[in-house]
Amino acid sequence: MMAQFSIQYRTNVSPMPSSPVEYICLENCKVSLDYLSDRLLLFANVKELHLTKNRLTVLPKSIKECRLLLKLVLDDCKELQEIQEIPPSLKILSALNCQSLTSSCKSKLLNQAGNTWLRLPRAKIPEWFHQPWLAGLPISFWFRKFPTIILCVSSPLTWAWDSRLPARVIINGNTFFIKHGLNIPRTSPPDTYHLLMENFNGKMDNALLVNKWNYAEVDFGFPFMYSGIHVLKDKSSMEDIQFTNPDIELY
Repeated sequence: MMAQFSIQYRTNVSPMPSSPVEYICLENCKVSLDYLSDRLLLFANVKELHLTKNRLTVLPKSIKECRLLLKLVLDDCKELQEIQEIPPSLKILSALNCQSLTSSCKSKLLNQAGNTWLRLPRAKIPEWFHQPWLAGLPISFWFRKFPTIILCVSSPLTWAWDSRLPARVIINGNTFFIKHGLNIPRTSPPDTYHLLMENFNGKMDNALLVNKWNYAEVDFGFPFMYSGIHVLKDKSSMEDIQFTNPDIELY
């Protein structure tokens, strides 16, 4: 069973127990930067950290010392301006309704090529993404070897995603679902979502055509304004992916 420490709606927070706590929730506790900076150094084993509705302006750099941290929730930290560091282990970062988060901070997070699922308020799809798809149009591409890609989508509605409503990839008519483990329903539009996707389902190989181009579509399953895709060139060959039908000859 996961060791947990949870406090909500408190102004005076007593010292937290140290390791081996894996789940920490400090919601609306008005924790100070110094308090959090010092305490995070004690939690080498924390895997999930909730700091919702706190009045932090900067996420302390000591967060990078939480080397096992998988999920960080900063929703409704309306004075938060900067997230200077995130642990390399982080899989989910949610910062919905963080109204003061700077554009440079959001851009830096979106430009990181780590395997982190991001939920950011009012962020723009980075310019280095492939041409954006407009509302209602699925991301589509052809590939010979499934590439390592980053998906980014800007939605007018905050994504209340859970395991019952995953995004899906359709390959040659076969449907595969993206599993993410994120379940934080919210309602504060618009927001941007960012996901690195690799060969996410071992059964995908059965749907692939041998020595031929395979057709793929990404369906997010909710309304969006723009979406984009970026191929990680250090992990994939651009010769194995096309955004126009390679079987149609151009004259």
